[in-house]
Amino acid sequence: GMAGGAPSTTAHFGLRDQQAMAAGGKVGTLFQYAINQPVSVPRQQSAMIPIISSRIEGEKLSVYNASADAKYPMNAIQLKNSTALHLMGGAITVFDGGVYAGDALIEDVVPGDERLISYAMDLAVEVDPRGDYTPDRLVAVKIVNGVMTVRQKVRSSVNYVVKNSAEEAKTLLIEHPVDESAELVEPKKADERTRDHYRFRLTLEPGQTRELLVAEETVRSEEVSLADLDADDAIEFLASGGQISDAMKAAVQKLIDMRGELAALVAQREEKDTQIEEIGEEQGRIRENMKELDRQSELYRKYVDKLTEQEGQLEKLSEELRTTRATEDEKQKALADYVASLSFDK
Repeated sequence: GMAGGAPSTTAHFGLRDQQAMAAGGKVGTLFQYAINQPVSVPRQQSAMIPIISSRIEGEKLSVYNASADAKYPMNAIQLKNSTALHLMGGAITVFDGGVYAGDALIEDVVPGDERLISYAMDLAVEVDPRGDYTPDRLVAVKIVNGVMTVRQKVRSSVNYVVKNSAEEAKTLLIEHPVDESAELVEPKKADERTRDHYRFRLTLEPGQTRELLVAEETVRSEEVSLADLDADDAIEFLASGGQISDAMKAAVQKLIDMRGELAALVAQREEKDTQIEEIGEEQGRIRENMKELDRQSELYRKYVDKLTEQEGQLEKLSEELRTTRATEDEKQKALADYVASLSFDK
């Protein structure tokens, strides 16, 4: 690392010797570089002073992140600050075998800490991520006081197919996004984990193709009131599924039957209400017509007979409606009591 401004063309401080001329020290939560040797800088000139002049531990890797590039990984260095000094963040230039390899940015690195630095695309390695999704699978059902709790598990996975076309072996680090609501099931554990990603290592021989399957499972929980008339789909699903006990199946089937009987009564009541309404409308029309007719006319007498007949129909329908409503109330209460009494574990 260097400290200071642009290099001077007139001042020379033995930079070829690559000897550190400063020592580091902590100042509270900050850090400082203390210059150990006097430095003279001519007026209107600047100088670069070596701060750290020692080997730093690191590992060359390829890092794949689908959000950065869907096909190719990046060349990278897993850098560890094995010095006793704080490495200040900034721009760095990377050389590989004495040849310029790329530029990168590095954050501050305290002694003993590590940073992954990517600097150029690795075209020798191709990655093909193939996603898969498994529909919800029922794992648990519980009914307490007529409230059904359904727990379902969904599995999502990505199969990373990796090909190394280089003439040398490669170590690939695959970064997979972390889903806090899901559990990592394959592999059981990542090689590393950051705040946002799992990291999985793959060693690739020259010309080798390998696959890595990363699978996660999410458990979803949903509550449904069995007394809710909109719960038919869930009830029928449970009644036809093989994942619940026979006792629960029988209880739910009885509930479906009771709801069917109640729905039939509701349909009958609504039909009778419609018939009564239609007869009332027709009677109103007949009475309006009768106002314009001679009471001794044949048509007037027909209207009277029609009204008499309709009054008989209305009386019969009203009696049937009262009976239907009473039965509906009984069925509704019986259904509510039955639902409230239901308590089962899968």
